Amino acid sequence: MWLPFYYDEIVYITNKILSFKGISNVSYDHYAYHALKDVVATHSLLRHVSRELGLTVRGLAENFSLCSHIKIYNPPTNINKLLKIPQFNSESEIDLFIENIRTRLRTWFEDSDADELEKIFDYYARVQNNRISHNLDSAYDEYMDHNVSYPMLIRNDDLDYSNNISFSRAQFIVGVSHILRPYLDDFIREPNALRLKVIYNKLKSTSHNVSIVFQYIDQGLNILFTGDVGKQRLNQIIKNYEVEADII
Repeated sequence: MWLPFYYDEIVYITNKILSFKGISNVSYDHYAYHALKDVVATHSLLRHVSRELGLTVRGLAENFSLCSHIKIYNPPTNINKLLKIPQFNSESEIDLFIENIRTRLRTWFEDSDADELEKIFDYYARVQNNRISHNLDSAYDEYMDHNVSYPMLIRNDDLDYSNNISFSRAQFIVGVSHILRPYLDDFIREPNALRLKVIYNKLKSTSHNVSIVFQYIDQGLNILFTGDVGKQRLNQIIKNYEVEADII
């Protein structure tokens, strides 16, 4: 079974939003609340099905190889192509980043969730400044297994991690949190259904832009499958890869 590479991270972020301070102020009948719950429930169902049927679940990203007839263009392994992610030039910048995010996380979440997310942000910051190696096979999978409560579905243990693919998954959580930050702050100030709807829509659009885009070429067929990516992201893919297709 193949899924978008950042699927686990999308579900992880969704699950954390559902544990947000003030979430109880939103009616459980509101569509945004139900939509977030459905994302988590679908992940649980897929995990159950994969266990029962003995399926191996893999994550797809650009340039991964399936067969000679298929080219994968999205999601990007370099998530900086999509998300504005903090970069650091010194250890002092890292320490300041961690201190600031620690304060904000404790504004958004109860201590247990804040502690867990802080470890992911710390992992990202330390790897980004080469404090720990990020070239080890499955380093991020192992980190998530030992440090966070949400179980992973996607396993890419047999893939080449030389392009720091695992690190991209940590980057994704940091980047999406960065995008959602002003809307999460608004929700904390006044938790209500309208502000949860804004958070959900922002997460949804980001998730769509990391859906699988691939091209199938064989025996006269040339088809581009665009998944749920937005128009702007699709145009970027077509331009960057100089994609030509008969059918989109």
